[in-house]
Order: sequence, then C-alpha cells, then structure tokens
Amino acid sequence: MIENQTLAQKLQKYENSDIIPLLKKLEEERDANESLTKRCETLEDHMKRNRPMHQISVDSESRESVQRPRSASFSSPPDDVDGPPPTRWERFQNHFMDKFFTLMADFTEEGEESDSDAPTEGDELTVKKLKENLKRFQAGYEPGLLFCKAMSALVSWKSTSNTFLAFVIYMYVVWRGWSATLLIGLLLWYLTTTYFISRGWTIQFSFLPYHLVEVTQDERPPLSMSDRFQLVLHVSRRVQNILGSLADQMEKVHNFLYWTNPDLTKSLYTNLVIAFVASLFISGSMLLTLIGLFLGVKIFLINPVLKKYPRLKAKYSFEEKIFREAPTAAQLEQRRAIEETQQFLVPDIEGITVRFNGEEMQDSEPASKRFKAFAETFNVPESEQPLSGWKEGKRCTLITKNTVTGAFKNGRLYLTKSFLCFEKSSLSKDGNMLIPLKEILRIEKAKPFNFMPGSGMSIEIHMASADKPVLFGGMLRRNLIYDQLMEGWQAAQRAIQHRSSSSNMETTPSTSQGDVRSRAGSHRQASSSHSEAGESDSESAC
Repeated sequence: MIENQTLAQKLQKYENSDIIPLLKKLEEERDANESLTKRCETLEDHMKRNRPMHQISVDSESRESVQRPRSASFSSPPDDVDGPPPTRWERFQNHFMDKFFTLMADFTEEGEESDSDAPTEGDELTVKKLKENLKRFQAGYEPGLLFCKAMSALVSWKSTSNTFLAFVIYMYVVWRGWSATLLIGLLLWYLTTTYFISRGWTIQFSFLPYHLVEVTQDERPPLSMSDRFQLVLHVSRRVQNILGSLADQMEKVHNFLYWTNPDLTKSLYTNLVIAFVASLFISGSMLLTLIGLFLGVKIFLINPVLKKYPRLKAKYSFEEKIFREAPTAAQLEQRRAIEETQQFLVPDIEGITVRFNGEEMQDSEPASKRFKAFAETFNVPESEQPLSGWKEGKRCTLITKNTVTGAFKNGRLYLTKSFLCFEKSSLSKDGNMLIPLKEILRIEKAKPFNFMPGSGMSIEIHMASADKPVLFGGMLRRNLIYDQLMEGWQAAQRAIQHRSSSSNMETTPSTSQGDVRSRAGSHRQASSSHSEAGESDSESAC
C-alpha cells in the first residue's frame, strides 16, 4: 500500500510537470555550454602562445624579490596601494564600517534565493523510514518518560525515605525563600553530572528513585509484510487517539474558562478574588512562600491520599472535576441540541397514566449504556427511551422520490414517548432523522409505487413543519406498526392537550377571578338579606 502510494505520488508529480519549459531551458543550457566551450578553447590557445613571455616575466620578478632585503619587504607598501600604510585609527574605522554595513545588510527583507520556491513535503512514506523515526522518537522521549515516572514514584511515597527527605528539603527551602536558589542548584547539579558522564564516568547516584521504575525493553524480530501493514495501522491509531485526547483536554479547559459550567468556574473565580485581595495586604515574597508551601502540601500529602482513595478524588480534586465535568465541543453541541429538543417533549401528567399496548409508555427500567448511546445518537434526553416493542427498532427504508441517487436509505425506526426516530444503517449520523410527535399532523398508510403488487408496505408521516410527507417503506407487518404509531401519537396528543388545558385553567386572568369573587360575595349578601327579611316577617307575624 505504501509503495503504491509512493509510485502514485511520483506519477502525479510527473504528469503535473510541464515538459515544454523544461525543453526550452535544456536548449538554452546547451547553447550556453557551447559558447563557454568556445571561449575556453580560445583562452587555452592564447595562453599557449604567451607562455614563454609570461614565464620570463615571472622569473625576473622572483629574482628581484629574492635580492630585496627582508626589512624592506616588510616596510614596502603593497603593489595596489599607493602612499603610506594605514594607521591604527584608520584600521579601526575600516573594521567598524565593515561591521556596520554587514549588520545593515542583515536587516534587509530579501532573503537568500532558494532552489525551489514551493515548500517541500518531506520524505516519502516508507516503512523503513517510519520504523527508524519511531526508534529515534522512542530514544528521545525515554529519558523524559523515566524522569516523569521517577517523580511520580517520589510523590507517591513508594520510597518513604527519599520522599520524606525531599519533602523536608522542599518545605525548608520554600520557608527560607530559597526557591530560585534550589532550582538553579538542581540545574547546575544536572549539568555537572552530564559533564562527567560525557567524560566516561559512571554516576548512579540520584535523588529520584529510578530503581523503582520498570524499564521495558522492546526487542522485536524483523517485520513481515503483514506486520508492516499492522505497524502503519497501529501508529495511525495511536496518533489518532493521542491527538483526540489532547483535543478533548484543550476543549475542556477552553469551555471551563468560558463558563460553560458556571458552578465549576465560579469556585475558581472566588478563589482568585480571595487571592487578589490577600495580595493587596501581603508582600510578594510572603505570598510566594505561602503558595510554595501550599503546593508542597498538595503534591506530597494531599495528592497521594486522593490517588489512593478514588471517591475522595472524585469529590475534592478540583483538577479531576475540570476534566470530568467540563464539556468538550461535541458534548457542548449535543447539550445545545438536547436543549432545542426540550420544546418537543411530551409532558408527564401526574395522576394520569398514558398506556401503550396495555403498558405504561415510560419504561420503568433504568437507562443502560445502550439507551445512553441511543440518546447520544439522536441528541435527546436519556429519559427518551424506545417504548416496549420498539427497543430493537423496526426495519424500514426512508424513500425520497425527488432524488435518483440516495433515494433509498435503509435503517431502523424507533418510537419514544415524544419522538419518532430513524437511524440510518451506516455509521454516519448525517442520514438520521428525528420527528417530534407534536409536529405530526396525520399518519397514513401508503403505496409508494403503483406498479408494485399488494397494498404497499409504507407509511406516510405528514408534519406541520414540512411541505412534503416523510415516507417509510419496506416494512414487514406494516399494519401492526401503523396501529402502534397511531396509538403512540394519539397518546402524546392527549397528554399535550391535557397539559395545555390545565395551564389555561391555571393562567386565568385575575380580573375574571375578581369578578367571580365579587359575584359570589353579592350572591351571599343577597341570600343573607333574604334570610333576615324572612326572619323579621316571622317575628311580626308572631
């Protein structure tokens, strides 16, 4: 595969190259070569004719230089310079002007001419080069990886003596304000040890517990063709996963700083406000000392405890909360999509049980990983689970009559309490469809093509937000699916109407309530007056 790709790139490069300018340039080079050859021949002939005269003049000059005294040779000025030799001040001026003009030339924007203006893509993709670069990369990052593992072993108290000594030294140095001195001293110690190691010494002493770090030696036999292909796939997968993980972490930090989780960012904001107010009353050196002491306690004491007890880490580790609760870009987009679907949810009615096929519409089982994946696929809340009988979905085909290509999309149809969901069989989510039951005007049986035998195996969904109905065909047991869809849609409509009627009763204007109350009060007053009049009449009669 790699060799074919390399050959294809070379072939494309040759096909894209223009031959006519190359031929013209080749002809120009040939003409220039012929003219230079003729000039060289004429110069050689001229030198052959003038060789005796030139030899005589050279011999005479050499004799005069030998007879000339040594002191005179030092004091005599050069042949191409007239006058006395330059003084020290003149030599200094010449040197300074040369340096000045060289420096001014470096500040010009024109760079050196390169052979090719277009940037090169580097070496071709080959298994040999890939394996070699992998070995070089591994050899480059292994020292840093061993250092990180040794530091992790040190702060994890795997070597109690080393960790206790490091903790005491660190806290004492920070308390005395020698943090910069400690850092510079460690750098000097590292460069000193590397100097002696480069001179052939063997130094095994170290403050870090390298003896507790496991070193794995990778000894692999020569690779076959299939192993090479697997190597390319393995490297591509590793690169993909590493880049994806780094992108997730960066997106989490970005969204955390932009208040996508207000409670989490608010705690950081509050701590920063407290630190800012404290910095107004505490000197800078004391503030740095307090920060250093806090970092020492956190790194050497708090983090090992949190690492040992995961429940405490999940509750009290601020970094863990950031990378666990802060959303990525995909999760944020999914959250926004779920918020948009909230308006189409069928309300839960207290005291009324909406039944479907003799069972409650809301599934009483807790949401499993499968239902969570279903919710992520259609960007709906986890409470929207497929109803009983629809958990496996119904095989069908989404038919689009106005297109020739992509007119048929195979998939599965799911019915929830609030939505009718179509999932395309391919892995892409582009063909998935989410139809709110609120938007459905009517559901009809259909026959997509008249030339097909039978009554058809399709169902048309007419929606208020679409001009054309959505057609699902290729359904086995179409009539049963139609009855279940009608029952679920009608149950959702009843729940929506009940909620709207109850909300209308609750939101009756206060003026009408006052009129009713005033009418009731007047009625009570009239009845009381009538009763008092009756009592007076009875008394008079007596």
